[in-house]
Amino acid sequence: MLAFFIMYYRLFILLSLILFISCENNTSKIIHPTEANLFNQEEISFSISQDTSSNNIELRQIAHDIRKAELSMELGSGDNILGNIIDASFNNNLIYLLDEQKMNVSVYNVDGEYISSTARKGRGPGELISPEAIIAFENYLFILNNHYDVQIYKSNSTEYEPYDQLNLRIRPDDICLNKGKLIVNTLPISDESSNLQESKNISVFEIEDFETETYKFGSMYTSDSWFAKMHMSMGGIGCSPKSNTVIQYFRNIGQLTGYHTNGENKWKSKFEDFNHLQLVEQAGVLGPDRNNPQNDFDSIENVAYINDKHFIVQIFNRELVDDRYKTIIKTYVLDFDSGEGVFVSSDIPKIIGVNYSERIYLAYNPDKPTVSTFRF
Repeated sequence: MLAFFIMYYRLFILLSLILFISCENNTSKIIHPTEANLFNQEEISFSISQDTSSNNIELRQIAHDIRKAELSMELGSGDNILGNIIDASFNNNLIYLLDEQKMNVSVYNVDGEYISSTARKGRGPGELISPEAIIAFENYLFILNNHYDVQIYKSNSTEYEPYDQLNLRIRPDDICLNKGKLIVNTLPISDESSNLQESKNISVFEIEDFETETYKFGSMYTSDSWFAKMHMSMGGIGCSPKSNTVIQYFRNIGQLTGYHTNGENKWKSKFEDFNHLQLVEQAGVLGPDRNNPQNDFDSIENVAYINDKHFIVQIFNRELVDDRYKTIIKTYVLDFDSGEGVFVSSDIPKIIGVNYSERIYLAYNPDKPTVSTFRF
């Protein structure tokens, strides 16, 4: 009798364990990006791949110019030693380099001569905590400070002084400037009290009135999970000072949306060969599928305007080789007005700024560290 009871008890434990594992494995899971967040074929204005051809002569010419650009000089190897340069901007033939490591901005002329530096580390007016983006325009300098604010400097020459500060109630992710308006891309707040129904995340402010948000447009990733919504909405925006288009992108999704500066949708373009990093949402956790590791995936890491008609998109392809990820940067040139694009090259480093009138683009060399200027 005792032997029968022990056998029955062991069988009960075994069945319970099998049932537990079965329930655990059958826990509902969601694979991101979901189909609901990908463009329908009917919505797409242009599909772009490395084999895409175009009848747009200007587009082809710019792609050719950038492809054939040659190294001209390096900034940061002389009197001013650079740290980690994460963004750059051109204004009045001056180059502004945003340094995340030194928490300042270095100013050079287009001939490579060091002029001055501005800003410093701190939490006060005109001070930086975690800078991410910079815009130099007329006598203004805007720095996206990943501390829920945009620091604004003003100058009559190259010497800048703190002028104002745009405080945001939601985390800023990127900025651009268009026709006297500062445009800020934001992310949902990372807690469960966030409004998951909120869809517009691009805020527009007048340069002359930084306190007032004039209107909002754009979109965020659609999900019932605040963590998935926040993570998958990470990306940025791109515009030029005079174009009528603002570009929005999500870093881990191979598509772009072009909005008119009044907020109306203009076009949607898709990168045909984009290999999405699939993230699994299960039991409140979001991350790569450990049972099926992905050895090859893409992400949009850079959008930069060339002139008022064209902009650059750089897609980073990461492939696992010998237990390490090898990165290849695929560079494309697109048309602001239509979303049409062509492939440029896989041999161009990450571009942090372009001045098409001076026929220069800038690329950061983290190993040195210096900033290379290429002329085309």
